[in-house]
Amino acid sequence: MVGGERMKKTLPIIALFFLIINCAPAQVLIGVRTDKISYNIGEPIRITITIKNPTNKDVVLTSRSGNIYDIWVERNFVEVWRWSKGRLFAQSVKTIAMRPYETKRFYETWNQTRNINGRQVPEGSYYVNAGLNISNGPMPARAYFTIKLVLLGSKTTISQIVSHPDFYKYSAVVVKGRSLGWRPYPNSPACKPGPPVTRSDWVLADGRDCIYVYGSGGRSVSANYGKSLIVQARVLKTSRGQVYLEAKRIIENPNVP
Repeated sequence: MVGGERMKKTLPIIALFFLIINCAPAQVLIGVRTDKISYNIGEPIRITITIKNPTNKDVVLTSRSGNIYDIWVERNFVEVWRWSKGRLFAQSVKTIAMRPYETKRFYETWNQTRNINGRQVPEGSYYVNAGLNISNGPMPARAYFTIKLVLLGSKTTISQIVSHPDFYKYSAVVVKGRSLGWRPYPNSPACKPGPPVTRSDWVLADGRDCIYVYGSGGRSVSANYGKSLIVQARVLKTSRGQVYLEAKRIIENPNVP
């Protein structure tokens, strides 16, 4: 009985010992921020990760995963992008030495596309998170930002432009449609004459009508084929009276699967 009583007395002491170890304070602090609070669709998001040594001692950060930190973006508590996903890191221990009170900054960029399929994420509210891949590291930091679609021009449809070309002539417009590449509807009045400016002009359709687009907005016409697009453009007419769009900006419609 005496031995049993001794064991009962020592068990709480052992449990308390492990509790103290698990609650040891982190040696460094981590912060994250974006260069702006609100972004247009497709605009690069520049992220700054800050690691600070708040102590008066030298600190060495050690990671066995090959990268000291990681970044991930969430929308409605669902991860849409992670910086480390798909990257190859050296299979070796990585260390970063920090002097007393030293601050180190790291810079990364996210182009607003998903890891899973490379598509543009939709408009909405997002959080970027940053964490350290070290033992006994600090809690991850997070920062809030929004993504919005901001395009200059009156929102209209291809059918309206085709039906009223003189009304829209020289106007800045924003239209939605699906790229048909170089395969126009044969009976559409705006596409029947063929490409209005160059042989590279491509076709945008909204289900009823189609219209030629001059300029690719920096995107590949063949890669755009079949995709739902949002086009910011100016409405023009040829000397023969054919209406077409001069593209200023083209983005993939993030709200269409």
